[in-house]
Amino acid sequence: MTNILLSRAILNQPHIYEKAKDYIKSTDRVAVLAFSFFPKDYLSQASYDLDFEKGGEYYEKIVNSFLPYGILEEHIEWVHYFKDDHGSAVKKLGNANIIYFPGGAPDLMMKRIQEFDL
Repeated sequence: MTNILLSRAILNQPHIYEKAKDYIKSTDRVAVLAFSFFPKDYLSQASYDLDFEKGGEYYEKIVNSFLPYGILEEHIEWVHYFKDDHGSAVKKLGNANIIYFPGGAPDLMMKRIQEFDL
């Protein structure tokens, strides 16, 4: 297993791409576990969707991070805190060979991972 730790969504930056291209391939499938957020920022599914659904700031940044590696947008699945449950989350994570953890509130992310029994 390979682990890559970055402080922000910069996989598409040339200096990062040069190092990561040996590990991230066009055939990879990505699951984004978007659980690391502060409750005050996302009081509802609607506010969460503004950032994590297609067209949202974080959605676009994360998808664009994988495009230089040839990973298609349709090969990037999102584990959605408000829409998914244990079963759908397990399926999405099981289909991926890259799990992407956006930053923010890692302690709350771990709490939510436990909540989903992942």
